[in-house]
Amino acid sequence: MFKNPGFRKVFRAIDTVSKVQQLQPRHTPVVWGNRPGPLDENELRQFSEAGFLLLPKLQMKLDRELFNDCVAGCRELRDSPTEGVVRESSTEHVRTVFNAHGRLECFKRFASQEFLVSAAKQILDSDIYIHQTHINYKAAFFGEHYFWHQDYAFWMNEDGMPSIRALGVGLFVTEMSAVNGPLIVIPGSHRWVVPKQMRSLGNFSNTAGVKNSDETLSAHGLLTPSELAMMCEHSQPEAILGPEASVLLFDPNIAHASPDNLGPTERILALLFYNSTNNTLKNPSRPEYIASRDYQPL
Repeated sequence: MFKNPGFRKVFRAIDTVSKVQQLQPRHTPVVWGNRPGPLDENELRQFSEAGFLLLPKLQMKLDRELFNDCVAGCRELRDSPTEGVVRESSTEHVRTVFNAHGRLECFKRFASQEFLVSAAKQILDSDIYIHQTHINYKAAFFGEHYFWHQDYAFWMNEDGMPSIRALGVGLFVTEMSAVNGPLIVIPGSHRWVVPKQMRSLGNFSNTAGVKNSDETLSAHGLLTPSELAMMCEHSQPEAILGPEASVLLFDPNIAHASPDNLGPTERILALLFYNSTNNTLKNPSRPEYIASRDYQPL
């Protein structure tokens, strides 16, 4: 699952952060307490050190009927999208649909499953609510890439989220393979904070082609080559591969990207993000279907 031991160098490298002024060491916890929950000590340690935890065997614990409903629901959203839709720049294929749990009853039930809610409470040591959900689509052969970024940069700048006290969950609606544009992460990069002051784009802009300059990248909330090079000195990027129904837990500050889908089948990844009820938004600028103002705990 986690094969690259180089991420441990990241923690020693924090002392050298002054070499690249854009990178700052993170001062908030990754695992916030010692609350009991479904994750064992080894899983919590892997999550804390690497910034992610892949659970391919969780498919055996999921309600298969519920998963099948989510698969059908994701395809229904793709074929009949309304507001909160991002399209590919070159093909007009649907790229992202926001507010999955508000539009799909099955996805709302998925987000409320005991294992996921308990694991999120265990990591964040608090009650939680749903901050955001969306479905990412990559059409066969034409699905465009996502360039390197950290989700929390958007949440801090555009949603007014005070701290990195949140958790991402990815459901592999389809298999994540080496050729269909898998998620790629830099293990340990969640320990770096990269300040961004992007102009608000409402997260409706397809940034696949935005690589003209450091200034342009930063303006879109994306990481620059110098920032990425510093991170990659200490831990090499790693693709997250797994069968359908796998679940990925990840810290919202981990640097991640994904390449084009060059395979013959569609790739679908459903994403939901829990936030601590002690970390609610301050003056969010994006629509509620991107940044929820419903702070009722699950």
